[in-house]
Amino acid sequence: MPNEALIALLLVLVTPLGVDSLEKAEDIEKTTYKRQTQLLLHSSGKLVVMIVPEEEYRYWNLTEPRQGRQHNQAYEIMAQRVYSGFQDAFDFIFLVMNNETHPDGVVAGQLHQAKTEIRGLGQRSFDETDRNGSQGRLQAVVRLTKRTGLVSGPALHELLHNWGNYVIETVDRSHWAFASVGGQLGGWSRNTLEHIGGSNYRASVGGRPSFGIIANGGNSVPYAPLELYLMGLIPPEEVPPVQVAINAEWVDRQVGTFNAEEIETTTIEQIIKEHGQRVPSYEDSQKEFRAIVVLVSPEFPESVEIEQVIRSVDEFSYQGEDADPSRYNFWEATGGRASITMDGLSRLKRVEKSH
Repeated sequence: MPNEALIALLLVLVTPLGVDSLEKAEDIEKTTYKRQTQLLLHSSGKLVVMIVPEEEYRYWNLTEPRQGRQHNQAYEIMAQRVYSGFQDAFDFIFLVMNNETHPDGVVAGQLHQAKTEIRGLGQRSFDETDRNGSQGRLQAVVRLTKRTGLVSGPALHELLHNWGNYVIETVDRSHWAFASVGGQLGGWSRNTLEHIGGSNYRASVGGRPSFGIIANGGNSVPYAPLELYLMGLIPPEEVPPVQVAINAEWVDRQVGTFNAEEIETTTIEQIIKEHGQRVPSYEDSQKEFRAIVVLVSPEFPESVEIEQVIRSVDEFSYQGEDADPSRYNFWEATGGRASITMDGLSRLKRVEKSH
């Protein structure tokens, strides 16, 4: 039986909504989920535990990438389960897999966007919140494939995908790649680019010997100015020009050397000319967010596993500077410009109407 000191009350027993099967992969037969899924609220009000069938848990730990309607539907089912027990009060749902480390070949995180109504980000506007069980509040569902994904990353990275990159074309879709953004979606720090002869260059980020083209070490770097602009947290005047390497490829990733046909410069004025002003602007944009964290497990988690995720919730949502200089919480990563609340779930339980 669950430890009563750790788990408060069983909120609801739910079955998958909308469809009765999920596609695992081309080489795995579809399975109909007939077993009920347990959704439980931790007594701290900071964490929900979702116990799913073993075959469903395996689906979330298969080799990536998986895209398409079937995969989107899997996210929608998870969100619908959350809303079966909670009010429509969240901007983001975090699904944290109960793994100590990343399963082999599986990406560290993924964002499933439910809607975007912001103009000027290079995205088309859409609203599919109803498919997820929300009535318009939910922005995205984030999946993290290990228990420490909130504090070690890629939580900051995946959240940023709610707003970018859709404004600069690079060699790696949706990331900054070989560009001088130097933030959560990769790229080098501005003023570090060196021309070392011919078509070869060298650059770095955060005082390190190199940089990443997709990410820059989990939560170890803050959001860059261009990322903050896309999030609606700074005005365009605070975004410096961005250098972009054309047709770039690594020479030696370890020391940050690469070759490119040329280096072009993109300004925020060019971005606005192509994609339009950000609406709402930083003056009117949302700066306070609310999220719910769900620990997904095929069996009831150990108390140490639950406690580990609760500590991560506390650290990631802390509105102030923490004692760890090697990583950033959400408040720190935004320079104190935005916050994310993750507790108080006991007050947000869905109340069944009496007849």
